Amino acid sequence: MLSPGADPATEFPEPTGNSGMVLEQWVSTDTSLEEGWLGTWTTTAMVHENEMTSWPRDADAVKITELAGNWDTHDPADPPRLVGTIEGPISGPFDAVFCDKLVAIVIPE
Repeated sequence: MLSPGADPATEFPEPTGNSGMVLEQWVSTDTSLEEGWLGTWTTTAMVHENEMTSWPRDADAVKITELAGNWDTHDPADPPRLVGTIEGPISGPFDAVFCDKLVAIVIPE
């Protein structure tokens, strides 16, 4: 997640925080559950700012409360989105475009 001053073109794929603060989080979900994406999920957060990286000490969580947009067909005017809140030392609401290219599925053997 980018702060209002951060430049997406500069901060991705390797965030440095040079253009503004960047919050990078990994969220583990289990979409095979009945509720799918909805729910409260633990997360690990990193904050990048001015080429420095820090890890907030308090526990973090991402609460996904709604699936918004069009999840059935490709529609650039109404892309699939995850809506909810971030809880922890950095907190607040989010309305994030879902990108299936960033999903990693790990099947333990």
